[in-house]
Amino acid sequence: MRWLALPVGWWGGGGVLLMGNGDVLPEQQRHAALFGSVGVGARVLPWMNLKLQLDFHGPLYDNSGLTQINSPAAQLVIGGDLLLGKNVTLELAVTEDVVVHASPDVVFYLGLSVGD
Repeated sequence: MRWLALPVGWWGGGGVLLMGNGDVLPEQQRHAALFGSVGVGARVLPWMNLKLQLDFHGPLYDNSGLTQINSPAAQLVIGGDLLLGKNVTLELAVTEDVVVHASPDVVFYLGLSVGD
């Protein structure tokens, strides 16, 4: 697919997390939660890919006053890849909580991949 003359890729996935009986707040723990991820990426330069991704999951507990465990969560990930060499890629990203107070406010990601 192409958008603004750029090669663009889409991805996504999801499922159901099935949980057994836990030791933490067992009377409030849910036994199933939905989760998923959708994203889009574009090669903007021969050595640079930009990406945007939304990750989400349903609540893991019920009947709690804590938003962090009683609410669904969603995080928006903005970043990309820099191709530093034939087999060397630097990954950079910033994650922001879309559902406020349900996950860490901001997360910084830095990864280096060296392949054969």
